[in-house]
Amino acid sequence: MAQSPLPNESARLRKLISDPHCSIRFTRHAREEMAKDEILAEDINRVLASGSVTWVETKQDVLWHVEGRDLDGRSIRVILAPYEDDAAIKIVTAMLLT
Repeated sequence: MAQSPLPNESARLRKLISDPHCSIRFTRHAREEMAKDEILAEDINRVLASGSVTWVETKQDVLWHVEGRDLDGRSIRVILAPYEDDAAIKIVTAMLLT
């Protein structure tokens, strides 16, 4: 895998998801978009575990854009809000990359 453009955030994501107390919550929007592209929660977990943070933006929350491959090898982007102090992740949306 190519080195992440944001290796610090990618390392922080790995640490967060490896926390046994980390919870992952999906917004309604994320679930709707995932259904359109037939993306499963297991696919999201795969992207979070092996993907790279490619972009960080601040809106209502700080959002990390994570790109990686799902269980079928499809390229996916997941946009999430990390809550490191609370060991939680909110999945805002997910989409197939073309």
